[in-house]
Amino acid sequence: MNKKKEGKTALLHLPKRATNHSSELIRQGDQDWLANRSHQAMIALRDYIESDPKRLGGIPVFKGTRFSVPQLFAELADSDAIADIAADLDLSAAKLRKFLHALAVYLNRPVTT
Repeated sequence: MNKKKEGKTALLHLPKRATNHSSELIRQGDQDWLANRSHQAMIALRDYIESDPKRLGGIPVFKGTRFSVPQLFAELADSDAIADIAADLDLSAAKLRKFLHALAVYLNRPVTT
């Protein structure tokens, strides 16, 4: 998905990865980049997401609500907007829906610290 649409800019630039035959190797610089990126994302998410064992058993929710993060992804996956997003990104709508549902399932668990 390295295609750029006219008038659109990429928000995230992933590092190139080296490959070695059938297995993919991640260089140390890539690991550092990913660790830094993950850390920055977690800091930003703290302003919007919270996890409390007394609220939905610790599943991440939007602060001050009982609306879970996994539910957002599930709702988005089932929305009509997916067709437009998929068309804009030259992706399969079905694959995008499956990805969002898989992400919702993955996130639908208590956060442990």
